[in-house]
Amino acid sequence: VIIMKIGEIINDSIKYPLSNKKTFLFLGLIVILGDLYSIFGSITNGLIVIFGILALIIVFVRLGYQLRVMEFSTANNDILPELNNWKDLLINGLKVIVVTLVYVFPIMVVIIPLIIIIAITSYSSGANLADTNMFKTFGLVSIIMGLYLVIIYPIYFMSLANMAKNGNNIDNAFKFNAIKNTISHVGLGNFVIWYIFTGLIFLFLLLIGFGLTEIFNMIHIKFIGDLLASLTVTPFAMIFLYRSASLIYLNGSMDDTLD
Repeated sequence: VIIMKIGEIINDSIKYPLSNKKTFLFLGLIVILGDLYSIFGSITNGLIVIFGILALIIVFVRLGYQLRVMEFSTANNDILPELNNWKDLLINGLKVIVVTLVYVFPIMVVIIPLIIIIAITSYSSGANLADTNMFKTFGLVSIIMGLYLVIIYPIYFMSLANMAKNGNNIDNAFKFNAIKNTISHVGLGNFVIWYIFTGLIFLFLLLIGFGLTEIFNMIHIKFIGDLLASLTVTPFAMIFLYRSASLIYLNGSMDDTLD
């Protein structure tokens, strides 16, 4: 029964992005706008600045829309929300960035001094990254960061869901007791199973996007693959991930849990 309920969450999250095809394609076009520079590459310096500003604005819009997906999902709405009310999207995107910075701050406090120490040691000793000791140290830093992110990601998603559920009030992203209780209600084992399955599917979707790009790259029209991936795979993966996180949160915040 436990696996079936988690399976239902995954199944629902896979179907959900296409519950509003018009909005899904519109989101894909927004993603393309944000990726124009990386897709087409060689642009004049003036256009680089323009596309850079555009990409930054679209980052806020995308983050704000991801939070809107959570807001609608935690309100038991089964249809993909519209892409409108741009002011709200930008404001909520900023909130997501603030929450993200708070969650990555602890590891940055550890990693940045280590990187500085590595750089100073390398410079003073004339060593480089290829030297065995430096390579091991850099590898250790990467492992520490990777482990932290793997552990913190699901908690981070629960904090965003808690914020979305409570009127997008940023204070709710840091109500750690409520988040802890939600995970406890789901059950740690169930939560880990959900995280693994959701993560694997998300990675698989990213691989599809990468494969699509490489297929067109082999016939020397890579930008077509990039456009198709940005239009379809990227928004699909994004919506799937935030819908899935919303539903597992909803299960934990209700009386009838997955247990």
